[in-house]
Amino acid sequence: MSTLAEQRRARAASTRTLVLVAAAIVLVGIALAVMDDEGMGGWLTIAGLIAGIVALHRYGRLGADGPSDRVAPLPED
Repeated sequence: MSTLAEQRRARAASTRTLVLVAAAIVLVGIALAVMDDEGMGGWLTIAGLIAGIVALHRYGRLGADGPSDRVAPLPED
């Protein structure tokens, strides 16, 4: 059985992958739209944007990292 931290890392990795795939779909859709294939290019662009919104929502729902994952150390009193 996986620990909670391992499950969270797996969800974060899949979310990052979804962000990258969504960005690639948007770029391909824009390229197709520029090359006069407006129907397919437009649909791919919209699909990529929707996938990007879903990915960013999932990324935000992961929550804050634990206290050991802070970028800057806490000030000592």
